[in-house]
Amino acid sequence: MRTKLVRLWLLAVAIGLGAGFAIGCGSDGPSNPGPAGPAILSSAWGGIWEIRFRFRDCTTDEIFMEVTVVDSFCAGGNAETELGLSDFGFIQCPDVSVASSGNSVSASCAVSLMDGMCSFTQSFTVNGTANSNGTLTGNGQIRIAVSPDDPQCGQDQCYNIDVSGDRLSGQQPWCATVHDDPR
Repeated sequence: MRTKLVRLWLLAVAIGLGAGFAIGCGSDGPSNPGPAGPAILSSAWGGIWEIRFRFRDCTTDEIFMEVTVVDSFCAGGNAETELGLSDFGFIQCPDVSVASSGNSVSASCAVSLMDGMCSFTQSFTVNGTANSNGTLTGNGQIRIAVSPDDPQCGQDQCYNIDVSGDRLSGQQPWCATVHDDPR
């Protein structure tokens, strides 16, 4: 019974992660910017991208879902806002931690929900690098810890995330600060 709830929740998180990462529907500003300020996207991220997400079971390596999205990012933009890393559909992640270094961006978060006697703690990590050849590579993981260990609540879930993508265009005329890379 609850296993279906856990899978539906995971599906919503997975879709939100894929869509949020590529659509850029995040918060109005950095939730956890750290001492150096918000994570900023390098010029390698600027443009229109086709990004593919593959979610695989951590134990069996079976593919759970694949999602492909096309969207755009602004070079020099706030990574959390541009990549939509704090809002995953109906699951809000107010304490998302985002960091950038060179052409790489990483994010992590954990959030808990209660459903009757069952507690669900969902955590995710995701890393992505926009390569100089116009490709995107990355990985991550989603874990859902279920408590108590009871058939009514379901079981823990874990999914690895593979991220790949191709920059379709370096043009970004919609950005406030334009860093075109016309490939």
